[in-house]
Amino acid sequence: MENTENEKQLDLAVLWHALRRFWWIVIIATVLCGAIGAVATRAMVKQTYTSTTRYFISPGKDPTSGQIYVTQTFAKQFVEIAKMDTTIRDAINTNGASCGIVYQDDDQVKRIGRMLELSINDESFMFSLSVTAGTAGEAYDVARMLEAYLPGKLTNSASGAVSVEVADKATPSNTPNSTHLLRNTALGAVVGLAVSYLVCLFIVMSDSKLSSEDDLTANFPAVPILGRIPTWGDTSKRQFRLEKKNKFSASVRDYDHKLLSDDAPFAISESFKTLRSNVSYTMTSERTNVVAVTSIYKGSGKSVVLANLGISYAQLGKRVLIVEGDMRVPSMHKLFGMKRGNGLSELIAGIEEDYHTCLNHTAYDHLDVILAGKIPPNPSELLASPRMSQLLDTLRGDYDLILLDLPPFEGLADATAVSDNVDGYLLVTRVGYSNMVELRHGIQDMKQVKLRLCGFVVNDIPLKNGHGSYYHYYRYGYKGGYGYQGVEYGNHAGTSGRDKHDGKQK
Repeated sequence: MENTENEKQLDLAVLWHALRRFWWIVIIATVLCGAIGAVATRAMVKQTYTSTTRYFISPGKDPTSGQIYVTQTFAKQFVEIAKMDTTIRDAINTNGASCGIVYQDDDQVKRIGRMLELSINDESFMFSLSVTAGTAGEAYDVARMLEAYLPGKLTNSASGAVSVEVADKATPSNTPNSTHLLRNTALGAVVGLAVSYLVCLFIVMSDSKLSSEDDLTANFPAVPILGRIPTWGDTSKRQFRLEKKNKFSASVRDYDHKLLSDDAPFAISESFKTLRSNVSYTMTSERTNVVAVTSIYKGSGKSVVLANLGISYAQLGKRVLIVEGDMRVPSMHKLFGMKRGNGLSELIAGIEEDYHTCLNHTAYDHLDVILAGKIPPNPSELLASPRMSQLLDTLRGDYDLILLDLPPFEGLADATAVSDNVDGYLLVTRVGYSNMVELRHGIQDMKQVKLRLCGFVVNDIPLKNGHGSYYHYYRYGYKGGYGYQGVEYGNHAGTSGRDKHDGKQK
């Protein structure tokens, strides 16, 4: 029952997300199709006018039931007689001249026949004849011509059994008949709304790229979004286009000016402060916390996010250590401008006994880095070894926070190899790049191995118009709120309490 309810909520969330994402397309399509319906109605539906005459069939004084039956029978016959070509031709020849109608040919007779619509009232001795034409004058002239001819014609055809009289004469029509303009306009708008929304829904459901944080909340409502990092740099420049074309491969990445400084954009600084605060409230252990940062797929920007998160903590005076656990594609040396040398792989392998020999001090006070070291052939085995556990225990005693940079989760065991020594995982995603299908599979794998996923970090959120205020998106950093406890997939759960790192009481 619970699964069914979750599926319904997910479906509704996806439907709502499609509308929120493409609402402007839906509105434009609705208005445009409504206008097309109105224009098409005016252009294709010709205006017509109708004049109607009502005829009375008299059965005589004090009619018997038999006479009434005969009268009703004659009424049905009269309707057929009135629409006959011979009747219309005789009416034109007899009374047409007085009404401005002159016999031309049989096509004229058939055209007038198509103008006629007759109806019978079965509960009375009445029938109506409506003439519909392109002009009010033509409809009125034909109705008058038949008024003058039909009573005598129909009375004679009944051989005196009944008589036909005009009950209500036709009058000229002052207004054209309804062209259903409003109905067709509304119908066009409804069709435009439905079709455009279905197309947008199809795009949302078939598009595997993360378009905004709404995709995450719709698909993973139980996982909080801890950080929202705006695009850092000009997306119109050649370097950014080159990186995106090459799927943000480390070989083409430009790491210059990607660390927090006094010159960093205000929106960037505030976004990392917000991330820092939210992460602090997820870490509830009394000991020094080890926070692992990973992604589902390469190119999400996890290393840049981790480095700046470490800087943000160090700016509070906290002793922070970044451990580069991504021994497959290391990048911290590029970010911090360091020379590669012995690092984590040598420490775990026992080549280096004292971690201080592999410690790199950064230009930021209280922030140190242990690089990946030489790329080993077996990174997963090294990360899962007892030496890695012992190293982290040693480091916990010397630092307030340890940030562990791990390889992407998809297809690798590295990210799960240290799960027993990690207090929580941050999963970095990238707008316009991360694959939702791979995210879904990765989250499922995390559940199976019982990892504690603290939340998402949404990276590379476009600024409004490229220069707009970032407050429009994250509302001074409070849109995500505080106090996230993470999604408990394992035995690393904790309870809310004092923030060890920021020194704030929740």
